[in-house]
Parts: sequence; C-alpha cells; structure tokens
Amino acid sequence: MSDRKDRATSLPEGGADPIHLDDDRVHLPARDASVSIARRIVIREVSWAGRADLADRAELIVSELATNSVRETLRETRRADEQGSFSLLVRLLADKAVRIEVGDRAPGEPTPREAAALDEGGRGLLLVAAMSDEYGCARHEGGKITWAVLR
Repeated sequence: MSDRKDRATSLPEGGADPIHLDDDRVHLPARDASVSIARRIVIREVSWAGRADLADRAELIVSELATNSVRETLRETRRADEQGSFSLLVRLLADKAVRIEVGDRAPGEPTPREAAALDEGGRGLLLVAAMSDEYGCARHEGGKITWAVLR
C-alpha cells in the first residue's frame, strides 16, 4: 500500500522506540506497548485499502498474533540477552482480501491449545482461527511468519 512509510512512522508517541521499515514491513520492538501500535497500523491500513468492514476482525487478529510474537520473542531474547522485535505487514490481495503477517525470530510454531476455564491465556489462536478466513505459519531461515487472511 503506497505511502505506508509516512503513515507508519508517525505512530509512536511520547518517546516510544522508532518503527523501522523494511520495504512495506514494519518492525516494532518486542514490548507490550507495540501491540497497541500494531492494532493502530492494521486499522489504518485496512481502512485506507477500502476494507473498513474488516477493521474489527483485523484488530483482534493482529492483537493476538502480535501478543504471541512479543511473548515468544521476549522469552528468546532473555536467553540471548538482546533486544527483540517483531514485524508486521498488511497486504491487500488481488481479490480485495486482506492478509496480515506477523513475523519473529522465535523458534517454535504457534499451536492452538485447550485452555482451562480460568486460564488467562491460551485462546489466541482459537480466536484467530474463528475470526479469519485462513491462517497459518510459514517458517523461514530467520524465524517464522504467522499470517491470517480476511475476506
């Protein structure tokens, strides 16, 4: 989506870490506050693409995917004593569907699990599966990209 660099780089507020761009992919620091930035980026991008009808589902999906990525990245960077990050890409596909991609360098693939009734977590991928038309995970040399498609 054109002009993404101007829109995305204007999002951090009040001393937040800068957003780094690699082509159209946005790189955010692995912090809880970055999940909120990812949500704002996705809402802006789907609205800008003329798919505001997908904004609520897209916001929930990116929230779950980004939260998982932050948790896994922090777990890995604590072992490696480094600052981690995750990436976000929102694409409008040829059929006007929206694809949301969240990437990180954490080694494991996300897998849905059964959460007990009182568990605070463990339902994220079940929500992603329920709210998206397709979702999955693709491994690459530097980590993985978890994605969801909304039509």
